[in-house]
Amino acid sequence: MKLRIKGNSIRFRLTQSEVQQLAAEGKVTETLKLGPTLNYTIQKNDAAFIEASYKLNEIKINLPISITDNWVHSNKVSIEQTINGDGEDILILIEKDFKCLKARPHEADMYPHPAEGTLAC
Repeated sequence: MKLRIKGNSIRFRLTQSEVQQLAAEGKVTETLKLGPTLNYTIQKNDAAFIEASYKLNEIKINLPISITDNWVHSNKVSIEQTINGDGEDILILIEKDFKCLKARPHEADMYPHPAEGTLAC
């Protein structure tokens, strides 16, 4: 799972196997070990709406089961929600990760790019 933070937006990109893990196990977690450990987790639960929190060095996104299952079992690329965190709007974006049009050796298990074969890099 890739994590991108810019200002008040957080973007998560999941590979095919991570999306399947979210569907089967209800949770995907990744860890960054840079001095203190930072965990970032997406999990589905019976929440009524998308929730985000940061506690004990973990960014956690709670997704309602219905939203998660609809996304996992469809061609829908992303889940997007603006939430309010401490008086500030925060954009949460969760996406299926596409292969780059130009092959990169460190990337695997990505979704086929929609423009694959039609564009040259």
